[in-house]
Amino acid sequence: GEINSVEQCRPVVASLSTVLDLCSREKDMRQHYGRQFIDGIYTCWPQFSSLYYSTNIDDKLLIVTLLTKTFIIDSHQLI
Repeated sequence: GEINSVEQCRPVVASLSTVLDLCSREKDMRQHYGRQFIDGIYTCWPQFSSLYYSTNIDDKLLIVTLLTKTFIIDSHQLI
């Protein structure tokens, strides 16, 4: 579904961050599903931009943390 507000975005990004934590710790999961998770997150990235543009520093930290975790799992995205 569509994310229309920061309030809707926070729990989604927090959940994705938790999934990425698990994925980064589990080698088999990371190898089999890591790229798919990352591709899905980047596909939905425009819906998460409200956190980045929020004036709340915790919102900015949440989205930057998610982005950092995507790079940890799939560093090819940096190239």
